[in-house]
Amino acid sequence: MFFFLLFIPIILRLIIITVYKAFLLGRINNRQLFVKIESKKWYPQYRMKEDFIILSDSPIIELSNKFKFIDRNEFLKLTLFHDIQKTDQDIIDNTIQAYNSHAEIIDQINTPPWKVRERDLFLYRLHKENQTSLLEIGAGTGKDSLYFQQNGLKVTAIDISEEMVRLCKAKGISEVHCIDVREMNFPPSCFDAVYTLNCLFHIPKTEMNSVLRKIRRILKPNGLLYFGVIGGKNREEVWKQDIFEPQRFFSFYSDNKIKKLVKKYFILEDFYTMDIGMDKLHYQAMILRKREGEFM
Repeated sequence: MFFFLLFIPIILRLIIITVYKAFLLGRINNRQLFVKIESKKWYPQYRMKEDFIILSDSPIIELSNKFKFIDRNEFLKLTLFHDIQKTDQDIIDNTIQAYNSHAEIIDQINTPPWKVRERDLFLYRLHKENQTSLLEIGAGTGKDSLYFQQNGLKVTAIDISEEMVRLCKAKGISEVHCIDVREMNFPPSCFDAVYTLNCLFHIPKTEMNSVLRKIRRILKPNGLLYFGVIGGKNREEVWKQDIFEPQRFFSFYSDNKIKKLVKKYFILEDFYTMDIGMDKLHYQAMILRKREGEFM
């Protein structure tokens, strides 16, 4: 009898776990499950799935799929085991659709003075160093590419949006390609400079290292990269305040994080920030240089 009493807490615990599992399974079937994930790690690959909703930077996510249960430290941890293929590509596809839909509107907007100043300063530096060839990544409707071309540079413009590329070509940019920066395959060391303003914040953090390596590869030794993005906090999200439809994905870095990231691949010659009227965010501008004697 005494030994039986010793097993009562274990039996009760098993009963509670079984009932709890049944309750959760019922909620899964009703597509109403909220799961506490023990790790506070982000799961950006879930972000664009209809069945997945990230709530701010909280480790609480809404799920509705098949799960297996693992007991650990008295928590019931759920592990997804369904096939999850539509991840970062969903993010990119939505971004392409957003820019295709709004290309004509964007083209009618006057370039703000701070952007004009940024390209002027970079052009001055390029002329000072006798740099002549430039790649613009995320050229948009081609306003900056046209400016650089009219000021004596041999310009190649790339954008992932077909409509943006069409508007670039209409402006007379000498070389324009519809290319995903993640897949660009220009020859090594073929550009004196690369210019990218408010483009690479659409790249998921899982792919940013690869993109920076590709940019370093196509720059000539001692070549310059102007890298400008909005940031100031560490976050990846579909921006709920976005007026575009579908709403775009953004990947933000704190000042320290973005500096640490780029220093892995380039010499950081200048870093500064600007208030551009965005709550809790600011513009991050970087002048980067490929190391002398580095060919890849």
